[in-house]
Amino acid sequence: GEPGPVRLGFRGEAGLSGDGNGLSRGGVSVRGGSERVRYSGAVATAFTRGIYELPHDLRTNEASARIDVLPDSRWELTATGRVMDVSSKLPVRDPGATRVPQDPNARSDRRRIIATAGARFTASERWEHRLRAGVYRQDFLYQDRRDDVLAEIAMPPPYFVADFNLDFDSDFTRPTLEYSGAAALGPAGRPDAVVLAYGAAWEREELTETTSGDFDGV
Repeated sequence: GEPGPVRLGFRGEAGLSGDGNGLSRGGVSVRGGSERVRYSGAVATAFTRGIYELPHDLRTNEASARIDVLPDSRWELTATGRVMDVSSKLPVRDPGATRVPQDPNARSDRRRIIATAGARFTASERWEHRLRAGVYRQDFLYQDRRDDVLAEIAMPPPYFVADFNLDFDSDFTRPTLEYSGAAALGPAGRPDAVVLAYGAAWEREELTETTSGDFDGV
């Protein structure tokens, strides 16, 4: 953000094409603060129906925020956050075999969350420290429901058609922690000074997947 009074922004648009594809999107943003505390944030959404008779109904929602704090000349604190969600009906029943959307009972939803917090401490003209913690999380959900589509077809297609109840849930989490430091060797402020940089990082990933439905987890 930038120092100053609260500033608001808005953007929106909508349209409709001759093939029936409707779309709309809009967003609101805010920013402001002082020399010590600055902030910014935004919220946006978008929708696209799709060009086929069966709507794709792609929906995207997103929100983000950031705050910077300067308690004094030696400290800098920063925190950020972002959330994204995308959901839609599945565009095709069998990718590669049929290209036209034809499964109103299938849908997917993907949500991502990213958050970080960091600090910078200037111990002296020659020495500084940085610490940063963050987390990334993604939740993916796919659902399909049996609709007896084969019973409605006089001549079954020569390829496999997935017509059964299925739920697939995937949860992924990655926390991180990073530390770095830098120390100038020799007189401070000289362009030819040697800088010693060092640091350490920790990261862990966890993935959980669950499948259920007519195949009982198989």
